Amino acid sequence: MHRTLISIAITALMCLGGAAIAADTTPTTGMQTSSFTPAQVDQLQGIIKSYLISNPQVLVEASQALQAQQEKQMQTTAMSAIQKNKTALFDDTQSPSIGNKTSAVTLVEFFDYQCGHCREMAPQVEKLISEDKNLHMVFKELPIFGGMSQYAAKAALAAAMQPDKYYTFHNLLLTTSNPLTKESVMEIAKKAGLDVATLKKDMDSPAIEKQLKDNFQLAQELKVMGTPTFVIGNKAQTKFAYIPGATSLDNLQEQIKSVQ
Repeated sequence: MHRTLISIAITALMCLGGAAIAADTTPTTGMQTSSFTPAQVDQLQGIIKSYLISNPQVLVEASQALQAQQEKQMQTTAMSAIQKNKTALFDDTQSPSIGNKTSAVTLVEFFDYQCGHCREMAPQVEKLISEDKNLHMVFKELPIFGGMSQYAAKAALAAAMQPDKYYTFHNLLLTTSNPLTKESVMEIAKKAGLDVATLKKDMDSPAIEKQLKDNFQLAQELKVMGTPTFVIGNKAQTKFAYIPGATSLDNLQEQIKSVQ
């Protein structure tokens, strides 16, 4: 491992005779900035700069260490929030879902129909659902990309009021190659076999507005930073996994196994 930059700099300063610093070059919390004269500070900065230029991999290692630390903290925070909000995540009867609700594992996805990463994940999620008959999936509409995302989310939740129509409509919205507009959303609704007149009426339901509000509040509780975000829990709701962002099908499958 690399010696710390401050140790290297102090050692170099001692070699230069620039300061009468304690022989122990390991920095301590008690060391104050006032221990250095302005000239010594300039020397220290120059040594550190030179070291970083000669050893740029140190910056990469520091960035990776910081990222790992942040991810660990995020996972810790998420696990606590999932435990606190497990009913809203896994047992919300208002959220659209597919699969047996008594399955061994429940997978929850927060998504936006205009999210590029959500669109990339759509075929993998669809394959996962089709292949894993022991999976229950819950869909959490989280329209974070503006007005059309909001419109599409309301249309999808209204589609869930028509029996066995949500999942088909959901997949068509995520896989369409055309930009989402009010007109294109309604065309997709027709293609999915929905009663469009009823759909438009149901979109204005206060229950749908409340569900979207609840989803945003839940996302805030979990510190969701974007879409897609996946939360996985076992039937007993004693083991959980949290995936903040797009991932591979293999990783989804591994994380599902990890909570069983």
